[in-house]
Amino acid sequence: MSKQKPDGPAPAEAPIFPVELRQQIASRKHWNERELEALCFGIPPAAYSDMSVADSEREAVRKAIREACNNGKLHAEKTGNGNAVYGGQWRIERVSAIRWAIGNGAYFPEWLARHDLKEIYARQDAERRAAGRYTLAEAAAWLAQHAGEREQVILGKLERAAKEHKLKTYGPGENATREYGEGTGQSRGVKTYYEEVCWDDLNAWLDTNEPRINLRFPDPAPEKPLDIGVYAGGNTWADREYDERIGEAMHQTTQKDNAPADTTQGEPHVSKSTEVEKVRGIGKREILAIDWPLSGSFDSNSLESALGDVPQWLMHARVAKGARGKGRGSALWNPAMIAVCLADKGYARPQALKRIIAAHFPEWANELEQKQEFK
Repeated sequence: MSKQKPDGPAPAEAPIFPVELRQQIASRKHWNERELEALCFGIPPAAYSDMSVADSEREAVRKAIREACNNGKLHAEKTGNGNAVYGGQWRIERVSAIRWAIGNGAYFPEWLARHDLKEIYARQDAERRAAGRYTLAEAAAWLAQHAGEREQVILGKLERAAKEHKLKTYGPGENATREYGEGTGQSRGVKTYYEEVCWDDLNAWLDTNEPRINLRFPDPAPEKPLDIGVYAGGNTWADREYDERIGEAMHQTTQKDNAPADTTQGEPHVSKSTEVEKVRGIGKREILAIDWPLSGSFDSNSLESALGDVPQWLMHARVAKGARGKGRGSALWNPAMIAVCLADKGYARPQALKRIIAAHFPEWANELEQKQEFK
């Protein structure tokens, strides 16, 4: 089934989730299939009934959940209770359910979709690496670490090879190769922290172009295939460690295990207190995962460089500075302020930026609309 929203209004004009209810839903470790069905339509489970949505839509989602429980796409176990109509037959792990719903629930709440992204990204990265897939930046870092090559030199060569179609690249979770350049309908430039290459394609490229590098990428374990059923994008490493040589590829927020779930939709802010507070922002990789409407000589590569070596004009968009060394968090960014900075420099038109933020970073859309140049 597709995540694309069907024609017509949202189901039953879905009620708003109060903060207390959000915390309750997000803190539970397991849901049943009926609860997941309700959330896929953006409706609180307690307010959901068979009258909430059209029969055809409800049955399609119900069937998809049941199939996902049976085929392992959802981490679920039978309870021996409940029934097919009112649920309770399945006990579904929450993170697995959110990951599945991101790609299958047309009205799944945005606040809930973002709640477990850190864990979802970590699982996806573990699956990706087990399947022998690397981002270009990871591949360059791996050769630097294990073969002693200069990382930036290798990264530049890999990027050029991808642009010239001498090295196959893929979108996260995709098996169709990507194309570059105007008129391709895909990316206008190579995103080295986002697009992926496979171990065997990398080895073939090394055989042809760098035969004196006496090292090859390992053959992945065949019993750990990549699950491409749902891919939310991401910006964490499988081992949740951060290495600044590889780049600011992981965003990490520290939270005690027993702290209440943060499910509010308040605007992002920078804490001025010396106390530890959660700072809302996203990592470099997620910023670079979309095609920003840039113009002139400032392109996606320029933006990638600016997020790494931050110029003064972009400082206001950084809400948390990355820390050097393993196990530490990368820089976090406010997408709305990135849009403001780009508009101020004349690198993109305000209205085009406004559409991008609304489509890809809706949690920051209201903040952007308050800015004078975006009204």
